[in-house]
Amino acid sequence: MLIKNKGFLMNKYIIMALVLCLTQGLGADKKNSKKEQQVEQLVIEAEKRRVKKNPNVSLKSIKISHKKDLSDNWTGYVFDLELLVKRKTKEGIVDNKIKIKDTIFTDGKLIATELIDLKTGKEFKEKMILPLSNKYYNKKYLISGSVSSKHKIVVFSEPLCPACTGTMPQFLNIVTQHPEKFAVYYIPIPLDMHPSAKLLVKASFLAKRDGIKNVTYKEYSARFGDFFKISEQGHEKIALERFNKALGTNYIMNDVLTKSLEKELIDAIKLGNDAMVNSTPSIFFDGLIDKSRSKFRKYIK
Repeated sequence: MLIKNKGFLMNKYIIMALVLCLTQGLGADKKNSKKEQQVEQLVIEAEKRRVKKNPNVSLKSIKISHKKDLSDNWTGYVFDLELLVKRKTKEGIVDNKIKIKDTIFTDGKLIATELIDLKTGKEFKEKMILPLSNKYYNKKYLISGSVSSKHKIVVFSEPLCPACTGTMPQFLNIVTQHPEKFAVYYIPIPLDMHPSAKLLVKASFLAKRDGIKNVTYKEYSARFGDFFKISEQGHEKIALERFNKALGTNYIMNDVLTKSLEKELIDAIKLGNDAMVNSTPSIFFDGLIDKSRSKFRKYIK
């Protein structure tokens, strides 16, 4: 009987200890949660201050898209920002609404916009880029291979980017020769620094609709920069003329400036923004960012 009572007492104390541990754990979780919320608010305020430093930009909305715990007590935060950007046009100063992503890091005391590993030289921003979801493998962006190809390559680029026009023709020449190995998806994201790029992208959408072959390769081989300054506004007419010459089309402005093509352009830009693409060309291999732009080579014999 005494043994049973001792066992009962032991079980009682064990239960009490477990309850105490659990309640202490809940208390710690609450403290950690409160601290995380405080840090998040400080990070948001720091991001707001960064935006305010630019007199041509005003912040419409801000939210944390995702965060990730990194090494040495650093945490990365990715923001969804909606901005109004002042732009000079022939009609005067206008506000353009844009949506972008931005990344900053904190250890709870300091804020950094860039972190680089001293040993490897790799940027921490790469760790914040999420794998691509299935929405990036839309058939309308497929330019080579098929859904049954062994590997998926997604290219974000634009036809006036000098780095892109210097590398894309050779890249396409290689990967399109292996359709059984590579499904290649091309998603154009025209940069604001190249004003005529949006018109060229719309023209390429139209050419693909019309069944013209090898649109992307022909466009990147057209050397538009030889005929007008790509950083200047007002060259859309020349750009379309050079596009027609390179593609063998006869499009006029009204053909290209349609609501459906504008929507297709907006959708492509959003995909680039969601993938946190901040430079062109950017290549993802089997869903992961490939900074070397050459992972595909080891699969070619």
